[in-house]
Amino acid sequence: MLPKSTDTIICMTDSQVQDIKSLFKEKIEKKSIKIPPIHSIHRWLIKEYEEFCMVSESNENFSVLNGIEEKILWEKIIQKDLKEQKFQKKQIESITEKVISADKIIREHKIKNSELKDYEFSDEEKKFNKWLNQFKSHCKQKSLISKLSFIEFFIEKQIKHNIIKNEELLLVGFDNRNPLYENLINVLNKTNSLRDFEYKEEEIKRSQKIECEDVEDEIKEIIIWIKQNLKKRLLIISPGLSKYQIKLQNELDRQIQPDIYNEYNKKNIYNSNLQRPLSKEPIITAAINLLKLNNSHQTNSKNFFESLMFNNWIDADGYSDREQLANYINDKKIPKITINQIIKLIKNDVKVKHLNLNSLESTLILIRKNQILWGKKKTLAEWVSLTEQYWKEIKLFEINNLLSFENNNIYDLIKSLNQVSNNQIIEELSTFEEYLEILFTQLEGWPAPTEKYNSYIDINGFEENQIRKYDAIWLMNMNTNYYPGKRNFNPFIPKKLQKKYHIFDEVYTKKIDTIRLKRLKNLSTDITISYSTKDGETTLFPTSGYFDGLEPKKSSSKKNEIKSDDCEEIEDHIAPEILGSEISVSGGFRSLENYNVCPAWAFYENRLHASSFYEDIQDEISKMDRGNLIHKLLERFWKEYKNSTNLAKMTEKVLQQNIDTLINQVMLTFKGTKPYLTPRQIQLESNYFKNIAYQWLSFEKINRPSFKVIESEEKYKINIDRITFNVKIDRIDEYEDGSRLLIDYKTGNEESISKWTRLPISSLQMPIYITFTGINNISAAGIGYIYNRNVKLVGLSMYGQDPIDAELKDCSLSKKDEEQWPNLINSWHKEIHKLASGYLSGDVRVTFKKENDLKYCAVKPLLRLAERRFQLEKSDE
Repeated sequence: MLPKSTDTIICMTDSQVQDIKSLFKEKIEKKSIKIPPIHSIHRWLIKEYEEFCMVSESNENFSVLNGIEEKILWEKIIQKDLKEQKFQKKQIESITEKVISADKIIREHKIKNSELKDYEFSDEEKKFNKWLNQFKSHCKQKSLISKLSFIEFFIEKQIKHNIIKNEELLLVGFDNRNPLYENLINVLNKTNSLRDFEYKEEEIKRSQKIECEDVEDEIKEIIIWIKQNLKKRLLIISPGLSKYQIKLQNELDRQIQPDIYNEYNKKNIYNSNLQRPLSKEPIITAAINLLKLNNSHQTNSKNFFESLMFNNWIDADGYSDREQLANYINDKKIPKITINQIIKLIKNDVKVKHLNLNSLESTLILIRKNQILWGKKKTLAEWVSLTEQYWKEIKLFEINNLLSFENNNIYDLIKSLNQVSNNQIIEELSTFEEYLEILFTQLEGWPAPTEKYNSYIDINGFEENQIRKYDAIWLMNMNTNYYPGKRNFNPFIPKKLQKKYHIFDEVYTKKIDTIRLKRLKNLSTDITISYSTKDGETTLFPTSGYFDGLEPKKSSSKKNEIKSDDCEEIEDHIAPEILGSEISVSGGFRSLENYNVCPAWAFYENRLHASSFYEDIQDEISKMDRGNLIHKLLERFWKEYKNSTNLAKMTEKVLQQNIDTLINQVMLTFKGTKPYLTPRQIQLESNYFKNIAYQWLSFEKINRPSFKVIESEEKYKINIDRITFNVKIDRIDEYEDGSRLLIDYKTGNEESISKWTRLPISSLQMPIYITFTGINNISAAGIGYIYNRNVKLVGLSMYGQDPIDAELKDCSLSKKDEEQWPNLINSWHKEIHKLASGYLSGDVRVTFKKENDLKYCAVKPLLRLAERRFQLEKSDE
């Protein structure tokens, strides 16, 4: 029902204000009518009181705190009181959130201070009362007041002065009145004519419940529903919207409006009241990252990389060169870097000297100067002024044209800065780090602007109280874990008071369910409710109280997929068994490692020889090239110098000379395979290998007992069941007692030795070397990790306190049980045979423990991970 034009319309929320305005807009298009005043309750009360103060002699001028200012004040009080306990920032934020919630509940339920004091038993309750008094004291001293406190204050003034009188007031969205609003409405009703917004009651024409397998299945059902109701006015509601909104919107974009990816100004088909904070907008993130560079403690390489890759500062001409510098720094894998180090790199590193980085260098010098000047404490207004001046100097947002939504984001960023500058809470001087925290809090609490179109789909949370009518509504995620969900107990409100005032208990839930069900019926005559039965491995249960009499239908989306004319259901988890007496497999032991992670991976990559495209870049040296070169270098060294005695006799100078000679030989051979490498590149790589080889050989010289190298890079044939393949062992050392140590060189990431010892084993290389090569007297095996400035030998030994154990870290066997080593070898033998048997059987299931285990899989697209769940279900059946 459209309100009368003589009414003043008071809404509970700002979104309801927009809904009422849209109702009038639709009517105005058909007929010229007068639009009445429309306000949200908070804005209206403030406006009325300000007008009253202008015509009266009242000197009670208050500044009403916004939500961000209120949070900052509470956080300041709590942080100061808990300073000695050294809580982390996230812990303080969590405590602040609960305290704000407790304060809101107390004011809405009109709980008296005397009651709080009477039930003050726990430390949390005592702390809360103390903080509450400090909050009130600060507000009184600074003439500040929170929104809910202002309502309490306004009620007193309305009773005393009749500020609002003889008005016709239409209340919208006040169907769930807490005691505070009930009191306000009763007081206003004495001097004004109040009535509630009424819906035109209509009988429900269509209602249904759909049981889905999971959330993905629910979203598929929603997509089908939207396609059947194109151009109708639709509403999607979810109590789990904050978790699933992005997933839902992405699917809407792909399935319903794919053109949005090609046309940046394409009007969106949906609106959502759940907005992300301004701090999450890419253009704002870039601005804040550039501001953080002025912090002298800023050494995060990721921040430097992203800032250099940003294209809307300094100039346009130098962007390509800055991008090359960013990629160069990123490839070096430097975890921490400073402004001074970047400036030195630009000046001295031959790989970037040819780049045009003059303007960047000037900007970095400016930032280095700021790091010194910004080391002192300043007022927030001074920090804001310095921020704006800095952004102007680096020409932020001035290089490239911005899209309309980016301009809106920047406009809101400037407004946020003004609010920080005029902050009424933080009066003391702040460090730059403290200012950044305050600014981030401001941006995090400021919703990013959205362009409102006449979209035909609204997406809202379950807490929203919509006003507009819809052709159809879909209520998703109606599972008990989302609604009513787990209500976390608030430790700052005494339990007896929570019980007395029915704070989020069963009485409250029953009341709110009745209200929300009525809202749904008022909004549409076509209502669909969906819920999931699973969330991963967790079983879910439907929420009761919403159309319980309806028999749920099973989701049809999977049936539609399978029964489509374009699709055929196939079972491809079993391949033909591999027959024959001696089966040669590609990939060697990697084929069994791949099978161990995911049988389908081994099938596609090792049995069918599928691979991803790889381009050998001729003018670069890859990580694989570097690994191969270090292997060749050490192979030549030990074939020439044989044992540790010869190594021990070498002085530092002689060792370096011997390494230089071998590197020149190895690099000369390598140059023939990479003709496009420049002499300068060859020289840089040679210097790297000289350094890393010297570190490794010095480590062996100092830390290891006497040994001789009996084999380097020798091949062995492996036979496991009917599988055969060749392996190349990097090195075999023999000790004076005749026992042998297998060594494998690694230049990549370090892995735990528990991957060999803990069943089921996940790293097969060393267990296969020890168990199936036929090498006698193996007493230990180790990985030689050869990194820059980090060389070590990590492995496993059969001894407890003997010299071999002393050189191998992470040894897990002890002298107490001398049978551990043969027992371990026997367990390896059984486990690896089991894997070989599975590989030969034709098992090609898409099963794995963690998707991260597939990070090195070159055939990942062929695994069709989206179908994995369905395959597992069929297998279970």
